[in-house]
Amino acid sequence: MKEKPPVDFDLKIIKDNYVLKSPGGMPMVLGSKNDVFLYGTIIYLPDYDFCYKIAAYIKAFNPAKVVTIPVTQEEKLLRNLIPQLNFLSSNVSLSRAIENKIVREPCQFSFYFDMEDSDVTLKLKVKYGNYQFNIFEDYIEKVIYRDLKKENDIKKKLN
Repeated sequence: MKEKPPVDFDLKIIKDNYVLKSPGGMPMVLGSKNDVFLYGTIIYLPDYDFCYKIAAYIKAFNPAKVVTIPVTQEEKLLRNLIPQLNFLSSNVSLSRAIENKIVREPCQFSFYFDMEDSDVTLKLKVKYGNYQFNIFEDYIEKVIYRDLKKENDIKKKLN
């Protein structure tokens, strides 16, 4: 099949560590180019990006069934690892404690016009769930997974 293997991931916080599991296991690499995988009884031929990104996970899960990451790496984990897991799989299970640290909501836009003398200024704000902020800035109090494609489309239309 010319698609990604349906791998699954489970991420939890246990004591002072993040614990990452792949309950269904990792696909088996067939061949030397790491571009053909056996998962269950089906052979998969995913795109290049998947092949490139899954390689590190296959390597990490090969000797171990569980990968532990210290809580000191939390910022990196929340900003980088979880989006990468979501790219690799549509079945990523996060514990409630982790879900409370991130925002995964569709984006909405608000347009505010200010008039000073004869000058009109537009302020474009983006909203994810309950969090609204200037589209040109980062929201630092919480990790928000932004829809950069949608945001860039709006910015292009305004230029």
